Amino acid sequence: MANDHHLPINPLVAKLRGDGPPAIGTFCSIPDTGSAEALGGTDLDFIFIDVEHGLPTMDSLVSLLPAISRGGTPALVRLPWNDPAQVMRALDLGAAGVIIPMVSTGDEAAAAAAASRYPPEGIRSFGQAQGTRYGDTDQTNRQVLCIVMIETATGLENLDEIASTPGVDGIFIGPIDLMLSMGRPIDFTLSDPEVVDALSAILDAGRRHDCPIGIPLFGIGMASAAVEAGYRFITTGSDAGYIRAGAAADLAALHAITTGDIA
Repeated sequence: MANDHHLPINPLVAKLRGDGPPAIGTFCSIPDTGSAEALGGTDLDFIFIDVEHGLPTMDSLVSLLPAISRGGTPALVRLPWNDPAQVMRALDLGAAGVIIPMVSTGDEAAAAAAASRYPPEGIRSFGQAQGTRYGDTDQTNRQVLCIVMIETATGLENLDEIASTPGVDGIFIGPIDLMLSMGRPIDFTLSDPEVVDALSAILDAGRRHDCPIGIPLFGIGMASAAVEAGYRFITTGSDAGYIRAGAAADLAALHAITTGDIA
């Protein structure tokens, strides 16, 4: 069975396509192999290495991807832009998939998908690298994930052509950039009526075209609504955020003990 071309070696592939609970992930925003390996050793379904807004760079992937994989968690790379060379490089270094920001048209989605797949499905160049670990090009094409981000008003106008693009395995919503593009104020509660309508439209397009939709949660309190809405993958927090939150909680408790201010 190890060489069965239909075997979902990348567990996230089956998770996104299944009808069970949504996949849960977080962001790796610190380019440190120790913290990355610790994060990869948790029960997360995936980890996004954030090269777009985090501290990791493309050079960091050489050490971060193996560190996360030692824990058994699929690592995807959010790239800075829709650049075929960066897509291919991230996959060659062993990423289980890529997340492409600011995809606003079907052509842009198709370009991202093509860079993620070997011929005849795409234009990815072949090299003897970690990214061919699935055995052969056909198997790798089946296991690597290409997730595009809708985070512009233009992307909303082209929802159907993006969601129906062959080779696009999912859509991850960038709600804050989407708000800015729509001319709406930043609102981390995602309760602005226009934004609510936009999110619903993206979910509807995902259902029409069997394209899994994901979203970041800005607090655990948003999880129930996200699950009920039908998101297939969600992110919560980041390594940097967990360090800050853990330190703040312990310091607050210690401060209460040392000052005698215990409720």
